[in-house]
Amino acid sequence: MTVTPTLAGLLSRAHDRYAELIALREGTTALAYGELGALVRRAIAGLAERGLRPGDRVVTIAANSLAYAVLDQACFLGGFVRVGVNRRLNPHELPSILATAKPALLCADAEWAARLDAEPSVRAGLPVLDLERDFAALTDRADPGPAPLLPPDAPAALLFTSGTTGEPKAVVATQRAMASMVRNVLVAFPVQPGDRALQAIPLSHAAGHLVPAFACHGADQEVLPGFVVDEVLRRIVRDRVSVVSAVPTVVGPLARAALAGGHDVSALSAIVYGGSPIGQSDLATAVEAFPHALYQVYAQSESLLPVTVLTPGDHRAAVAGRPELAGSAGRAVPFLDLRIADTAGKPCPAGEAGEVQLRGDTVMTEYFENPEATAKALEPDGWLHTGDVGYLDPYGHLHLVDRLSDVIITGGFNVMPSEVERVLAGMPGVRDAAVFGAPDPRWGETICAALAVDGPAPALEEVQEFCRARLARFKVPRRLVVLDDLPYNATGKLDRRGLRARFREVPA
Repeated sequence: MTVTPTLAGLLSRAHDRYAELIALREGTTALAYGELGALVRRAIAGLAERGLRPGDRVVTIAANSLAYAVLDQACFLGGFVRVGVNRRLNPHELPSILATAKPALLCADAEWAARLDAEPSVRAGLPVLDLERDFAALTDRADPGPAPLLPPDAPAALLFTSGTTGEPKAVVATQRAMASMVRNVLVAFPVQPGDRALQAIPLSHAAGHLVPAFACHGADQEVLPGFVVDEVLRRIVRDRVSVVSAVPTVVGPLARAALAGGHDVSALSAIVYGGSPIGQSDLATAVEAFPHALYQVYAQSESLLPVTVLTPGDHRAAVAGRPELAGSAGRAVPFLDLRIADTAGKPCPAGEAGEVQLRGDTVMTEYFENPEATAKALEPDGWLHTGDVGYLDPYGHLHLVDRLSDVIITGGFNVMPSEVERVLAGMPGVRDAAVFGAPDPRWGETICAALAVDGPAPALEEVQEFCRARLARFKVPRRLVVLDDLPYNATGKLDRRGLRARFREVPA
């Protein structure tokens, strides 16, 4: 008989199989897998005592902590639906998320618990569990024994989309999809039982997937509240760390610090980062410092990580004669179908841009209680419309170009903002660049550039002259705003939608 894996089953097996190995660390606390399993089961019983039942949503808005990681596993094994929320949100952004998720419990760190006490309307009457104050009481009970088996199609998590095109939607990730994610992670990244791993990026996002995935293969993981370069480097050297989760903006500083101090980072086998490529100025330094450890991943809430992987060999090639790979997202993982399709749904040849579409067992089944959005995103045969524009090169590497919603249509021509942004990023003094469409009575939309600069602000004419030498005339910005910093949303993505709303009336 074929048994379909579930995340709950994989984690429970890891608790038994690696019972004597260290599972989680925080400060001076270290839990072996056997101890972790018992603590998770006690947390499940504590949540049930509070009235939670399988299928109930549990929202967590907290800094990284051991308690947060244990609570996540209690949700996965107990059948409660895990909902991680970025703690950097404004309190007034939380009610719309709670209205969508309809949770039974809101878990928070001490800082957020105090905010929620001060503004009870934000939590809309939901009970709040303070992870720093209440977690010990939640788990202070006898081990109730194994949790009941969960069906593969039971929801395991709700993942909120980043909201770059409107109100965030909640993606349903099933136990089956999460187990398939574990498989893809362990195929893509070199993680072995007992390997030391550092999780310093938010558990509300990618680390919330990598922690359980690495746990299923017996990794020894330390949870840090944030990514402080010197502290992470100290641990890499002292503890012979094998795996680090990161965001692109910290890879360069980490590499420079490692090289400047002549540190021994030879134990490091994987720095897993995603969201965007490493900045061009940091790439050569990162490859010099970590030549065999750089892994870039592309994924979406709608299709669990990793969708594609840019390997250490790809990174090395990018600085040794194949510079086009520097902007690539890598090749698709073996268990996922990826195609580029035109507006009629027909496959595009290599080198031709179209919509990135995905199909596989890590792709979502639905948006939570949103059948209309689900029908728009999923074809009947399982293909997911990602809304990302990209192309495949002849070697199968995916190159992302833009979001479909960000494409500017000016005078009947389609302009990809990222193409113009790459040119602007090469202009002397430009620290960051964003390009978006602003309404125009003649052209439909006109191209607007927003720049963050070091030094004097350039005039529009200077920007146009620089771009005309490198771009077709219809791609040259006609309007310009200069800002101290460009806006990014809670998941680190450039907020072009916010810029469009803010600068609808930019003077020419």
